[in-house]
Amino acid sequence: MIPIRSLLIAFLLSIPVLSFGQDTLYLTMNGKACVKTDAQYYSVKWPQPGGRYKVEEHYMDGMLKKRGTYPSAIIDDPNLRDGYFTYWDKEGHKTDEGAFEMGKHAGVWKFYYKNGIVKREELYKDGVISERHLYDSTGKQKPYKPQVYQIGDQMPEPSVDMVKYLQDNLRYPEKARKNNIEGRVIVKFLVNEDGTLSNISVLKGVGSGCDEEAVRVIAAMPPWKPAKKNGDLVKVHFVQPITFVLMNR
Repeated sequence: MIPIRSLLIAFLLSIPVLSFGQDTLYLTMNGKACVKTDAQYYSVKWPQPGGRYKVEEHYMDGMLKKRGTYPSAIIDDPNLRDGYFTYWDKEGHKTDEGAFEMGKHAGVWKFYYKNGIVKREELYKDGVISERHLYDSTGKQKPYKPQVYQIGDQMPEPSVDMVKYLQDNLRYPEKARKNNIEGRVIVKFLVNEDGTLSNISVLKGVGSGCDEEAVRVIAAMPPWKPAKKNGDLVKVHFVQPITFVLMNR
């Protein structure tokens, strides 16, 4: 009679091993692909039913950095995030979680203190914050007092290539063209917590319609990636020069 233990071992060895395809990509802190020795973190993706992909990002010690889903194998475009996402810091503390709908924040997002208590809740509609609630480290709600900073730990960034955007959208004012007016317009604006731009003004202009055109083209920009300070999304002032040069004089 064959011992039960031998039968169990034989049975386990006979079970087929299922292998699911997964890809590992090594990245620098700014998200650029690199070799393993230069990486600050790495991402792994697995195919899911319906053509979707589950993605995890890990710090180089293996600790989780991010987990979420994308509608396709293209995972390097933040505008394609779709589904529930969770983020952690290097110490393993959950920092924030919530849903994206094709790259836009959706529904309730929660942000956490290191002790696990909710620091902030934000309600998004069509990618824009409609409500915000703040809490202290004990969980007690506190009043929301928006602050504007001159500089953040992480400065805001345009969501499009700025040079190409200006090349495609800036219109040379006819008055400035007729009078051979050239020069640099310095525009100042506020990048809000949701990335929208407001309070656009001209710090230094050249006149002949160039100042108004600089304000118009900035106001027409899609939302930026907002600034962060101490892990929180904040309002930050930003200064952008816009140069008007006549190509055919």
